[in-house]
Amino acid sequence: MVGRAVRLNDDVPVLAAAYYTETGEALARLMVDGCRDEGVPRPSAEEVTPLLLEWGNARVTGEPQITRLDLVAGPAVRVQSMLEVRRRLGFGRKLAEFIRHAVFPPRMETPVVVTVTWERIARTEEITELADEAIRSMRITPLPAGLTAPAEGGGE
Repeated sequence: MVGRAVRLNDDVPVLAAAYYTETGEALARLMVDGCRDEGVPRPSAEEVTPLLLEWGNARVTGEPQITRLDLVAGPAVRVQSMLEVRRRLGFGRKLAEFIRHAVFPPRMETPVVVTVTWERIARTEEITELADEAIRSMRITPLPAGLTAPAEGGGE
């Protein structure tokens, strides 16, 4: 379990979490990240939507479900689809599913991208409900101008 959780940090997200059943079965991975190129205006939902379907180690299969949402954290685009993921060492593929949200918080230049992935397709309905509930409850509080976040590992 610890190894799976540590590997979530490989892409250096802002937040990574792994969800398990009481018996230790891996259910889903959640990652939150922000993406912005310095000096480039915040992209629109239309510009971000195709990027939500891009994966380095997988390809989207079937027709993705794409919806627009008005969340407390700001307007968002939600994408859900199946993935064919390359197995380690390149031997075959496995099916997985994902939900990815791009949230556009007011007064922030950086869209926030929340990704939930899972392989237990039989539990899709349950995981989808949990992921949607998490995104609906998300709140984003930008730091006031001139204030910076504490250094990594630093306290108050």
